[in-house]
Amino acid sequence: MLMFYILQERGEGLYIFGLLDIPLGLGGVFAGILVTKMSDRLGDRGVSAIQGWTLVAMGISIFAVFNIKPLLGLAVAILFCSFASYSASILSVTKLQRLADPEYLARVFSIREMATMGSFSASCLVLGYGAEQVGSATVSGWLAIFGVVAGLIWLWSRHQIEKQMVSM
Repeated sequence: MLMFYILQERGEGLYIFGLLDIPLGLGGVFAGILVTKMSDRLGDRGVSAIQGWTLVAMGISIFAVFNIKPLLGLAVAILFCSFASYSASILSVTKLQRLADPEYLARVFSIREMATMGSFSASCLVLGYGAEQVGSATVSGWLAIFGVVAGLIWLWSRHQIEKQMVSM
């Protein structure tokens, strides 16, 4: 959807899309360095809290990416969105590694990858069609709501689980 937005809706050249790949990659690198170090120091509770907040941040930054007009603002929003997205992914993998029995780790990751790739393909169809029909900014609003709500539900459910564990 980002390529469609930059090339079709903003009318920018392909080189601008290429330049905007830089903050996209940097966000992933920063997430890989910082979140990996943080997850080693934090326990399950800390990882879960950060995971919920990365979903909220991802939702907000997706909206920003498709609604900020200055090119520098777009680059910063892409950097932030990429950092949040990769952070959430790294944390979910970390959580799976901690929860899965070593004998079943390969199977667990295979199932995770199949689910991820399947949902990615379906979401590309839905979001791409939606962007062509109503515009990327509108679709980014849907994604923002979904990301923020998912993150808040994650945080709320983790809080409920912690309360139950304390009362036991």
